[in-house]
Amino acid sequence: MDLFRISPISGRRLTLKQYLFVHNYIINGYNATRAAVDSGYKADKYNSPKHIGYENLTKLHLRESISALLTEQGVTRAYVVKTLSVAVKSGIGKKPANSDTLRGLEMVFMLHGKV
Repeated sequence: MDLFRISPISGRRLTLKQYLFVHNYIINGYNATRAAVDSGYKADKYNSPKHIGYENLTKLHLRESISALLTEQGVTRAYVVKTLSVAVKSGIGKKPANSDTLRGLEMVFMLHGKV
């Protein structure tokens, strides 16, 4: 496990907590609050887990790392476009899971900074 992964674009080194946040963010379904708690960030009277998660998502090198990890896992822009096309052609609304799938893809697309 590469504990101190380097951000692919900016070249900044991630701390252990930041590295864990990136992975937990994806594992927890893009829930920044849960990822902050699971990564070991401690809340105090000034910083709640929600605030810490939000703040982490505003850091460019963390967003780059999230995008790079998604790409490593095969979730590329081409994959998102292809999957959206298939969902649209199959008839949105015919299956209850379509809206959930589309929302999930939209979130992934936003993570890659394409929306």
